[in-house]
Amino acid sequence: MRNWQADTAPTILLFALIILWGVLFYVSIDASKYPGAAIHPSHAEMQIAGEAAAADADLVPFGAAVGCLMVFVFTSCLLFGAGKNGRSANFLGIVAVLVILVVSVFLTMMSNVQGYLRGESVIIVGGFPLPTAQMLYGVWICPLVFLVVYVLGFNRWVMTDADRERLAELVKNTRKNGEVGE
Repeated sequence: MRNWQADTAPTILLFALIILWGVLFYVSIDASKYPGAAIHPSHAEMQIAGEAAAADADLVPFGAAVGCLMVFVFTSCLLFGAGKNGRSANFLGIVAVLVILVVSVFLTMMSNVQGYLRGESVIIVGGFPLPTAQMLYGVWICPLVFLVVYVLGFNRWVMTDADRERLAELVKNTRKNGEVGE
């Protein structure tokens, strides 16, 4: 019987990273045609999006794809790191809820960014345009929840007492055989 995590997970992560790099490369191919910023009409020392806003709006789906792939990669790493202990229904349920939360907030923000770039009316929330507020108060904070789950669940899902005992035994046997220096 093959160990799924040892055999398949690294391959899945590699393909996800290749797709991520492919999307980034595809978007950068026509970078020379990007219109760039324009001079602000009232304050010459400032720049505004100008024609670049329309070009940026066209790139939003690619940005959404990159963001979702990044969530997939860090979630896969979390699950891969949890090993056999990460198959717990509680752990998988918590991770699934967090992934849905992060992706939902991120895709909502990306949708609002696209509307903002296309010139829809600006909604101010917490002193910021809606997409910026969503980034600060939603997307930025959501991964911290993953960190809290990982830290609080570390002893239960990642490095259990049985894992520590096995590690101590491996270290003891390795030192006894003279394979590791003191």
